[in-house]
Amino acid sequence: MAELWDAYDVGLNKLDGITLERGKELPNGVFHLVCEIAVKHKIGRAHV
Repeated sequence: MAELWDAYDVGLNKLDGITLERGKELPNGVFHLVCEIAVKHKIGRAHV
């Protein structure tokens, strides 16, 4: 099963009717949201 993403414009407005698929080229001016979380344990090691 493919990973599907919502599509957004440069102003972070969701674009209705457009679904993006991982591995396929994004159209110009179309973006998807990404986040990264780092968890730091008490012993000082970080896991990303």
